[in-house]
Parts: sequence; C-alpha cells; structure tokens
Amino acid sequence: MGTTIFTPFTEKELIPKEEKLEIVRKEKKFSIGIPKETCLDEKRLCLTPDAVQVLVQAGHRIIMENGAGEGSFFTDLQYSEAGARNDNRHSGSV
Repeated sequence: MGTTIFTPFTEKELIPKEEKLEIVRKEKKFSIGIPKETCLDEKRLCLTPDAVQVLVQAGHRIIMENGAGEGSFFTDLQYSEAGARNDNRHSGSV
C-alpha cells in the first residue's frame, strides 16, 4: 500500500545542489626574535627591513636585539620603521 506524502516542492527542487561556502581560516600569529650575531666572522642576518615589514603587515611580531643589523649595514631605525620592536637581549622581554 503506497502512501502519498504531500510536499510543496517539486521532485527537481528536492535534489541537492552544490554551493560555495566561505572557508574561515584561523590565522596563526608568530613572535619572531632576532638576536645580534656573536660570531665575529658572521655578518648575515636572516631578515632585512623589507622582510620585517611584510611579516609585520601579516600580523606577526618581530623583536630585534639592539644592533642586530649592524653587520649587514642595517640600522635599528630601519628595522623599527619597518615595524620591528628593538630591544636589549638581556631585558627579558624577547
């Protein structure tokens, strides 16, 4: 015995349809500390002021030890203008 179910929808309207959903991405923020190089022969630094600016604009926090860029001819002012926080390594805030 077949029963008829009343529905206000047509058979075509009951077929599932694709739809785009917004994907909410959980952003992870990093704090990156850059110490001053202690080896006399090493002059390189892992981040330039331009790279610091890109990272800060992405929401990351950059903390540079005072004088960290001197061997690479970058000043503390250049890094702070790019968004880094200059700090003394021994102050305990890194």
